[in-house]
Amino acid sequence: MKHKRLTALFMTLLCVLSLCACGDKNQNKTEFTEFTDEEIATMIPDYSEHIVINDYTNITYDILNDYTVGEDDIEKGMINALPGLVIQTEVTDRPAEIGDTVNISYTGTVNGETFNGSQTPESGTTIVLGYTGFVDNFEDKLVGMSIGETRTIEINYPENYGNPDINGKTATFEVTMNSIYEYTLPELTDEMIQANSTYTSVEEMRTACENTLMQEYQYRKENELMGNILEQLVANTTINSYPEDEINTYIDRANKVVEDYAEMYNMTSLEIMQSMYGVSTPEEFTEIVRNEAQEYIENKMILCAFARVHNITVTAQQFDEFRNQLLADLNVPAEEILSYYSEEELLYDCLVVQIQNWALEQAGEIE
Repeated sequence: MKHKRLTALFMTLLCVLSLCACGDKNQNKTEFTEFTDEEIATMIPDYSEHIVINDYTNITYDILNDYTVGEDDIEKGMINALPGLVIQTEVTDRPAEIGDTVNISYTGTVNGETFNGSQTPESGTTIVLGYTGFVDNFEDKLVGMSIGETRTIEINYPENYGNPDINGKTATFEVTMNSIYEYTLPELTDEMIQANSTYTSVEEMRTACENTLMQEYQYRKENELMGNILEQLVANTTINSYPEDEINTYIDRANKVVEDYAEMYNMTSLEIMQSMYGVSTPEEFTEIVRNEAQEYIENKMILCAFARVHNITVTAQQFDEFRNQLLADLNVPAEEILSYYSEEELLYDCLVVQIQNWALEQAGEIE
């Protein structure tokens, strides 16, 4: 069992850039280009030769989950931030609930055969239900289990999961609940906060925790909304072909990331490929990355078409603010970002933000 893996190469690049300053420079550019609104409008790609839009008029903008930050959420955040003060209590009088820390043992099989990562050690593995992020809502399927209970759970792996043995397959897990724990805090004082954190008071820390959770929940909300919209858009779009030049660029960039990681950690490129994707050969790696590229570019083609239908655009000011925020988040010069990403590709990421904001307005989440 592994955690959900973000397949967007952009996230991997952010990790590389935040760890080191390496790689060939893109035309030795040391700063971003200033564009006008008119220039930006011509930079957003038109993929009409590759896709056919069937109907984008009946898309719904619903957010099904509740992302309100409650007292229980803040308490959980405070517990995570103050490990030295946590009181651990074993739960024996009820089944497991979301938020519990549980120790489980499991064995997973596909067609009766175990696979890499499908078994826990003898001591089991400890996770926090609802917070660990296993694939296909694995944790939710453990809710209601009592200590000593064994449950059979099926997990559906995505096609591009990263392990050739289980990509696109259904695995059966036999899971045993070994123990359930609750973690609580004593009644906190300002003195305890000062001794165990950088904050000066209980109220200051609670406010900081609440603000952090609000940002995280906003991110989750946006992801849910965009996922729901994309699912509807995919069902209403016909893909006739993929721009091969963009797929090759994606593959080249993935290889560059591998090479940079290999240099950073003094490993071979194949060792990095094996670590990141569980592959045995560079050819397997290329196949997985090609599938990732097609998924990423398919979404890109659809969202660009969606933006054109609804006249969602990016202004020069919005693009400047987006890139400046990226510089601040990564704390690297523009030339490092541009050694991996073109201005046009950054513009697409900025366009996605504008689509998210527009969609949130349709969902009634923005005044």
